[in-house]
Amino acid sequence: MKTFFKSILAVAVCASLFAACSKDDTVSDPSNGRKVTMTVTASSELESASGSRTTYDPLTGKISWNETGEYLQVFETAASKTTYANSQEGTVNDGTAKFAVSFPKNTNTPLVYNAVYPASAWITSNNTDITNMKVVTRTSQQPTATSFDSNADLLIAKSISLESQPTELQMSFGRAVAIGKMTVKNLASEEPVLGVEFTAPDKKVTGRSYVDMTAGTVKEYGYPGNFSDNVTLSYSSEMNLTANGATGMTAYFTCFPFEVAAGETFTVTVTTATKIFTKTVTVQEGRALAFAAGDSSTFAVDMTGAAEEATETLSGDYVITATQSEITYAMSSLADGSRLAPVVITPSNPYKTGDETLIWTITKSGDNYTISQGENYLSWESDNSATTSTTPYELVITKNKSEGTYQIASAATPSRILAKNDQAALGFGFYTGSQTKDLTLIPAEYVKLPEITLDQTTLTLSYNDTETHYIPVTLKNAETQDVSVAIYDGTEGTEQPDWITTGDYNGSENRLEVAATENTVATPRTARIVLTATTSLGTAQATLTVEQAAAGAKAWVSETFENYKPDAGSAYNSNGTFNGVTTGTPVWTYAKCGNPNQSKTDRTTLSNTAGITVSSETYLTIGKSGSLSVTIPGGITALKFNALTSSKGSATLTVTVGGKSVGTLSITKNSKKVFELSDIVCNGQDATIKIEQNTENRTTIGDFSWQLE
Repeated sequence: MKTFFKSILAVAVCASLFAACSKDDTVSDPSNGRKVTMTVTASSELESASGSRTTYDPLTGKISWNETGEYLQVFETAASKTTYANSQEGTVNDGTAKFAVSFPKNTNTPLVYNAVYPASAWITSNNTDITNMKVVTRTSQQPTATSFDSNADLLIAKSISLESQPTELQMSFGRAVAIGKMTVKNLASEEPVLGVEFTAPDKKVTGRSYVDMTAGTVKEYGYPGNFSDNVTLSYSSEMNLTANGATGMTAYFTCFPFEVAAGETFTVTVTTATKIFTKTVTVQEGRALAFAAGDSSTFAVDMTGAAEEATETLSGDYVITATQSEITYAMSSLADGSRLAPVVITPSNPYKTGDETLIWTITKSGDNYTISQGENYLSWESDNSATTSTTPYELVITKNKSEGTYQIASAATPSRILAKNDQAALGFGFYTGSQTKDLTLIPAEYVKLPEITLDQTTLTLSYNDTETHYIPVTLKNAETQDVSVAIYDGTEGTEQPDWITTGDYNGSENRLEVAATENTVATPRTARIVLTATTSLGTAQATLTVEQAAAGAKAWVSETFENYKPDAGSAYNSNGTFNGVTTGTPVWTYAKCGNPNQSKTDRTTLSNTAGITVSSETYLTIGKSGSLSVTIPGGITALKFNALTSSKGSATLTVTVGGKSVGTLSITKNSKKVFELSDIVCNGQDATIKIEQNTENRTTIGDFSWQLE
């Protein structure tokens, strides 16, 4: 048995990592950071700031660490491979703290160590290039009354190279972001401040950056598509921060280094429970507002004369949508992997829908909101996911007034913002990175829209079939008199064909009745019968395609397996029956067959590994020793289908018609093969087709059709 050992690496940094700086002070580049002992000097005088971690103390001008909740992200690089590890929580003893990190045993040399604080600043996806590391400075921050949000900090360790794995490691850090100390005063409200937003148009204020860990430098602040021109600060009413006096309140934040030059503007928006105050400031000549990495910039904003508007309080039912490439996606409560499913809609206001999974109820909850469906609440648990739970989950909803859009963030973890994944097929989750986060909330109304469906969508007729065929119809939320029928020539024509003699909807029997004349010409023909259900709330349609063979020709019919719906949790133990989609809805019997996902997996794998494209989705997977059978009234003259194998191995199928073997099909692994058989004689008797699988490997079959006798 192979055994893997782990070495335990203790990492510690100085508590007062850097003294807080005035605008004239500087902080050394991380590559020149000072050596520190492997201890953290914890500040007991700041224990009252329980929500803080690295905390700025305006009285002493020092940066201190809280006794709980501190983590580092540490990287070990050797032989061009980087391994990363999140430290254990920093432990405090006698005023000092240590961080333990575990790495697999590594005998390569040299070994290079790097680290980032906080651990959450490191982007977890595809991010191990230490010369081009992705990190984030949060746009949504939760400062305390006396300090910035430690989760929005960014400290970079000086790179260390060693010949072997150490048991202890001394690291020094430099701050890569700026600290803002903005005094907000003379606000025309005595209410507690709930939010402050600082916006610098056309500037990169927060977002993601590329860092060269080996050099200890930031290569690019706010790389394309991953930055914001603002920082948003959230406060609880329990903090009771007010800004109505001459001293006001101080809003602490972190941001990229940038400058608002003379003549340029920035905007400050302050939100209370009932009002929103907005003040745009033009920077005066000789007084540029500059933010530098490692420095703190102190400035004041007088809110006298600020524009006022009533705070919008959201309440009621909405659809939550995102728009990408002019396509609008609504968020469903149905799971799509770890996300919530996207549903394409045509927006209207109000949006009326019969799909209850699209309607969300927004309710005020203290300073925040909850979003729910019945007793299930929209929630975030981990990674880029979204889910629902029975426990109320508080969210912060912020409106972009100029765009009329909203951002919905976790109140507990504001860096997690609800967004539609940029890939069209992927759904909604809570992201920290750049996805479609600007959402639209459309008032919604649940209505029972009409629904009309046909048991089959294609009717195949032989050239001389003049009998009346009955197609079951399901009608919901409408009456018989609400249904109209239109018949068109071909698949796209607008003229009514003369060869369809009957195309009537029989509401009392819930069926569509169809009949045709004998085809006396040498070409096949097609028609469409469209059923439309119309009520005051909306319209629904169902279409039947009628295909008739050429004169003297024998009709081919195809099975799609769309009614094959066994338990999705069953692999190859499904047994049962289902109705076919062809004329007469013959009953198929299956044994030891796989769930529908298996056929999709085999088709996709075949394409990826063998380069064989299977575009059709009309497939079903037969497991080892499994079988599939159907009885066709009146017999058949020919049969054909495709068979696919997986990379697991080869397989053999035995095909019988009417109890007699008509062929054996052997297929090598990871391949596709066509089975074709003609000159089958049934003499007008019903034909039972049966396909049996051997014990070697599963087989996926599809594009299944036969020619009627």
